[in-house]
Amino acid sequence: MNPLLLLALIPVVGVILFIYFNDKKEKEPFGFLISLFFLGMATVVSAIILELIGEAILNAAIPFPSVGKGFVEALLIVAPAEEMGKYIVLRLRTWKSKNFDFSYDAIVYAVFVSMGFAAFENVGYVTMGGIATAISRMLTAVPGHAVFAVYMGFFYGKAKLAKTNEENGKCILFKLLAMFVPILFHGIYDGILFAGEADDYYFTSTMSVILWICYVVVLFAASIVLIILASKHDKRVIPEPPVVEKPNIQPLAMPLAGSAPYFGSTSYGSASYGATSYDAASYGAASSYGSSAMSQQGWTCSCGSCNVLSFCPKCGNRRPVNNIWTCPSCGTQSTLNFCGSCGYPKPLGNSVTANSTASYSPYQRPVQSKINPYTLPTQPQATAQPNPYMQPQTPTPASAYMNPQASVAPAPEPSPYAPQQPAAAPAPEPSPSPFVPQTQPQSSPFQPPVQNPPL
Repeated sequence: MNPLLLLALIPVVGVILFIYFNDKKEKEPFGFLISLFFLGMATVVSAIILELIGEAILNAAIPFPSVGKGFVEALLIVAPAEEMGKYIVLRLRTWKSKNFDFSYDAIVYAVFVSMGFAAFENVGYVTMGGIATAISRMLTAVPGHAVFAVYMGFFYGKAKLAKTNEENGKCILFKLLAMFVPILFHGIYDGILFAGEADDYYFTSTMSVILWICYVVVLFAASIVLIILASKHDKRVIPEPPVVEKPNIQPLAMPLAGSAPYFGSTSYGSASYGATSYDAASYGAASSYGSSAMSQQGWTCSCGSCNVLSFCPKCGNRRPVNNIWTCPSCGTQSTLNFCGSCGYPKPLGNSVTANSTASYSPYQRPVQSKINPYTLPTQPQATAQPNPYMQPQTPTPASAYMNPQASVAPAPEPSPYAPQQPAAAPAPEPSPSPFVPQTQPQSSPFQPPVQNPPL
């Protein structure tokens, strides 16, 4: 590679890296920054055309060189032609970009556009001037373009924030500052040099160089401080996008004993054959045998890991179960809300035995006893058949009790097959006692009077 070309591009790369790595919040896309760099190089063409037109007009108005003409050329022709092109590219390329979301991003964008311009310009000057020009521009011109871009980006970021906050007046003000502050600083930078070259006096030239050096030192130092502060206090200039939370999906869980019952779970046991029930008491799990439900209540293993499963995934230990109760109906041990063998609900209180009286929980629904598939089916009970030797009795109608004159139902005829019992002899009527006086009954107007027989 040509050493002059290398000397022309080294300061450009150094400035770009310094600005890029001071972006602490969010690095900008590399392709987006490269596009800004090449668009900045394209602004050299428009700047040359505008400078040629402006110098032709100025030479026609002021044909002789002077200090005033040098300042006018710098402030009204050179600086606006270069800085206006940079700002237009920056505004059109980045204002509505989705990547422009922090205030320091504006400084990064402006510096990349300015470094594209400086790289193209510096290669031309170094090729014509040689190594001395390359070294001098490495310390002055290239950093100078970066400094002007820092102030442009600082106010450009504030304009973006004002636009987000719907402060249109501040937005317009900061846009104007982002355009004219770099033009002013650039014009003073070039005006001091143009004024010193226009005057042939040695004193004027010497004083202009000293003034220019002091101006450059102060301007560069202020820009470095501004870069550090802008990077430290970088903040968002557009609203933060909403965060979409993932739904917290809990697994289907079965509560342990002592909590609300879980309807729809089944447990299979073999207590009818004297074996231990296949439930949480046998395996130390929180769910019944064959069920995939887990308990929402976690437990801490001896190895220190917290789990909600039946076994520790770290060391393989079983989950300890302490609340065991014995079914009062079949004697099966269980930790759930219903017996795994017969479906008997868990009694309230402590664990019970088969001989104790169980009390039902008001929060448990009644469960019908389940048929044990291992027991032999019982013979169905025979339905009672009517006796052919018994005659059906006719019920007495209710009207017979309400009407005293209603006829009484006839007595049922005796069955010809039933054994005949001898009729009972009528009891003899008692004779009246001579010692008991006979009372005269009251006569009824509807009955004839009865006369007492003579003694």
